[in-house]
Amino acid sequence: MASADVFSGGVHVPNIAASNGSHGAGEVVRQFPSLFNRREEHSDSQATPVTFIEERPEWLSGAHRKLSQLSLLHNDWDSYGADAPSKIAIQTSQNILTVLAKEDFASPSIDASVEGGICISFQRDNRYGDIECFNSGEVLAVISAGGDETEAWEINNLVRDLPAALSKIRNFVNR
Repeated sequence: MASADVFSGGVHVPNIAASNGSHGAGEVVRQFPSLFNRREEHSDSQATPVTFIEERPEWLSGAHRKLSQLSLLHNDWDSYGADAPSKIAIQTSQNILTVLAKEDFASPSIDASVEGGICISFQRDNRYGDIECFNSGEVLAVISAGGDETEAWEINNLVRDLPAALSKIRNFVNR
């Protein structure tokens, strides 16, 4: 199922950027400092920090390259009038990829969304899940097994809501 199929029913997504308690992509980085690939620890017996480099999944660098390529798209990239992904959609997607890597997710599919933004998706057999990062800053999660079995919900606060959304997607796609 393509992301366009999920939204073909005209789902209205309210602007979460204006809602109370909303956190943007930069807030995810501030709230999850352990997601960076470097951390320093100090021993009580020494003042010199020890730096540990955490291993990144193989797919992460390719995913970031794909986002870089998608950032070069122009409006009407699909010849049907779709908006190119915005900087906020790209940045939000980068932050979500960092969380996915930290949570040991399998390699996602990353594509421009015909709704304007980036779609990060997972599929196994007929079970599909995605996170859509819209140009407006809104973020939507979707799970579907085709037919009438589709559920979509807003991720109003990335710091608070993203871990539960990713867990729900993983459990649905892998069942």
